[in-house]
Amino acid sequence: MSDERHRHAHANDHPGHSHGVSADTSKGRLAVALVLIIAFMAGEVVAGILAHSLALLSDAAHMLTATQRSARKPAAAGEG
Repeated sequence: MSDERHRHAHANDHPGHSHGVSADTSKGRLAVALVLIIAFMAGEVVAGILAHSLALLSDAAHMLTATQRSARKPAAAGEG
């Protein structure tokens, strides 16, 4: 396929207009995701203790390590 077939213009192409996601939006979404993960992790810890479930406790520990990794490396998705 040639590049000519895929070139097109938008009616709203003008300086100062972007269709991309800003860094602030990405950070906000990451913060929301981390809060949700931590909440589910806490629920798994409580349920694991009450049910004496090693599976729930080990999954909570796995979520903790994944959350720490995600919080430290937010640019892994291609930013930077």
